[in-house]
Amino acid sequence: MMEKKISIQDCRSLLQIQSRDTMTEYLRLFDLLGCRFISWKEFRRILELQAFLGLKPGCNSKAMFLDLSVADIQQMFAYHKIDITERFLQLQLQHERMNSVTLTVTLDND
Repeated sequence: MMEKKISIQDCRSLLQIQSRDTMTEYLRLFDLLGCRFISWKEFRRILELQAFLGLKPGCNSKAMFLDLSVADIQQMFAYHKIDITERFLQLQLQHERMNSVTLTVTLDND
């Protein structure tokens, strides 16, 4: 079964990343530069990075994030009461709704 993917444009929109340069930095960090689509697993990593950087703006860095284990990241989010799984699921649902509205509008125009 083929894994569903999300476009970089939709990823940027869902995560409310205003700057194209910021998105490019995130993609470069995860060796995804040049991809038009990413997996939901890769999307979640970008979401985690964004949340991590937002915990201590100016202090936390992308390099620090890469040095953390998955367990460390989960523990840190639990400590700060950040439910990444819930946020991730909300964004997936938002994406599905966005696409179903687009599909409905397209079909109605025919």
